[in-house]
Amino acid sequence: MKKPLSSALLPALVATAFACSSGRDESPRTASAQADGGASTFADAGGFATCVTARTEAKLQPVNLVFMFDQSGSMGDEAHGAIFGFTKAARWNPITNGMKRFFADAASSGIRASLQYFPLDKDWCEAKSYKTPEVPLTALPNPGPFITSFNAHQPLGGTPTLPAVTGAIDYAKELKAQFPSEESAVVLVTDGSPSDCGSFDEVVDRLKAEAANVKTYVVGVGADLTFLADMAKAGGTGQAIMVDLANPQQTSDEFVKALGAIRGKAVSCRMPLPKAPDGKALSPKEVNVALASSSSVGGTPPEILSYDATCADPNGWRYDDINAPTTIELCAASCERVRSIAGGAVDVQLGCVTKGLVK
Repeated sequence: MKKPLSSALLPALVATAFACSSGRDESPRTASAQADGGASTFADAGGFATCVTARTEAKLQPVNLVFMFDQSGSMGDEAHGAIFGFTKAARWNPITNGMKRFFADAASSGIRASLQYFPLDKDWCEAKSYKTPEVPLTALPNPGPFITSFNAHQPLGGTPTLPAVTGAIDYAKELKAQFPSEESAVVLVTDGSPSDCGSFDEVVDRLKAEAANVKTYVVGVGADLTFLADMAKAGGTGQAIMVDLANPQQTSDEFVKALGAIRGKAVSCRMPLPKAPDGKALSPKEVNVALASSSSVGGTPPEILSYDATCADPNGWRYDDINAPTTIELCAASCERVRSIAGGAVDVQLGCVTKGLVK
């Protein structure tokens, strides 16, 4: 049985067919498309447009997740557990096990992740201390370096959230500069409110100030952490995802599910607009995007999506700039479908008049 495309960043195949313009008049095929609204031009009985003259491949853009992981004493400081009830069995073990499972999951293919902890042993109030991750950016699935790292750590100390998230955001910004076509976001995993080196309000202000450039996802470990919703909202990701501590196995399972949800949300549905074949010119107004599954091969034609520059129609698509496009972006519902439909694929057909384009 085939597994469905995960809401993870599984590379979606983009079959691209080019409009090859050389300055000549439009073909009768294209002209008739304009006359009758274009309905008959998008796909023939085999599922692909007859005006297609060339094809290529592209992939959805990768995502880089910068993990900032709370290793404060409340995560399981065994030395003081008898006094405060901090046990590794309740939090540290199931949460780190969940992290290991996420990093090993084949559904995480196409994602790269880094890992740093807070607090650190020294200079723990300095944001620069948290900028360089202990586990550098690593292509997933690859749990090895993360397992080695977790096994070398013990929960101890306070919760200097402000410098930790500042350092993580700075690293994510560095990644965005290094890989401008990729998405980079921070994932904060914590079980409490800031206790050192900055207040809760300062954390919220920092996340809000950076959200336009770097989004921050928040996973809360434990109960009575509703205040974390303010962090997630400030970070541009809506709601914090809360993980219950009912029992260790459930905690681990819920944590894996939480990371899977973040993985899906962080996925970019932008893809570079492929170049036309050598010696040809690409016409932005002769591009169509279709969603297809394996059942479409030799059967039902792919569904042609309408162009919508504002994505008011969540089932559409748009360019970054229609006058000089470099990127195709699927709108929200289309994006979700291409990540979840079994055998899902995106067909970018160039050569026929763009469906839904208002001239």
